[in-house]
Amino acid sequence: MEKKDILCFWQSRPNVSPVLKLASMILLLALRDQADSVSFARKRGKVMTLKYTPKAYGECDMVPPPRHLFGQLARIFRHMGRESAKNPESAFSFAYTEAGEERKFVFLIDHGKGESVSTELNHLFFKLYAREEVIEDLNRKERQQQALKRQLMIVTVASTTFFFTAAVFWIGAIFFYSFVL
Repeated sequence: MEKKDILCFWQSRPNVSPVLKLASMILLLALRDQADSVSFARKRGKVMTLKYTPKAYGECDMVPPPRHLFGQLARIFRHMGRESAKNPESAFSFAYTEAGEERKFVFLIDHGKGESVSTELNHLFFKLYAREEVIEDLNRKERQQQALKRQLMIVTVASTTFFFTAAVFWIGAIFFYSFVL
């Protein structure tokens, strides 16, 4: 599958999270430039760095995404690394190092392995997309169940209040008529 097909794939999916789109853009840029690795480094409380190493240029800095997205991007790349580790013929691998206050995530790309690097990348992103869809579907069902529970609670409280009020009224009426008559 060509890189343009991957972009069309993401454009045709309405519910793709922005972080997943960002991760795909980073890796597609790395594939376009034949990069060997994409690395994220973050020091605690400091700015994150994002670099990739194209064969023609050496190490290049990219504009890092906002700090609050670092955890989500790291999760996406970790998941992709675990998925690619299941396949010994995979062109992708993942490394994580932690030294002091610095965390470094490296996504390695071997362009000589596998049938097609972009096809495998598309497969990995499709798995992530499917996972996101399942999680969103479960969250949606859970929200629907919570709404049904709230509605049932409201109906229960309203009917209990109504029947209690009616019972008090009838008991009061019986008590009043027993003394008046």
